[in-house]
Amino acid sequence: MKPWTWLMLSAALLGVGCARDSSSIVGSWRSGSLGTMSEYHFFPDGKFTMRTTRSGVTADVEGIYKIDGDRLAMTPTKSTVDGANVALRAKLEPSLKQPSRVPMKWDDSDSLTLVMPKGPGLVLSRNSTKP
Repeated sequence: MKPWTWLMLSAALLGVGCARDSSSIVGSWRSGSLGTMSEYHFFPDGKFTMRTTRSGVTADVEGIYKIDGDRLAMTPTKSTVDGANVALRAKLEPSLKQPSRVPMKWDDSDSLTLVMPKGPGLVLSRNSTKP
């Protein structure tokens, strides 16, 4: 898997889950896996922000989201990438602009497992019910 493929794949949740509405995901979520730290904030108005850091490179994404059954749709509207690793930044920047709409799995009300097509799963844990 390419170094930053996981970033948008973390939004590309592959699995089986119970249907919930968009208010179920409102709040702050974190994940940490394979040297990557990510924080997601889902707001009641359907907007989200995401910050991911890996190998000294930080990516910030803003956009809109919607839960449709067991699928999470995320459409980026703004993204920035900072860090000294120019090659990694160049690989990441195009993927941050791509929308995704994929299945998601709820483990419980405070945990989502994101199962990638290749590689390990990613667990998002709720930090707070407030974004």
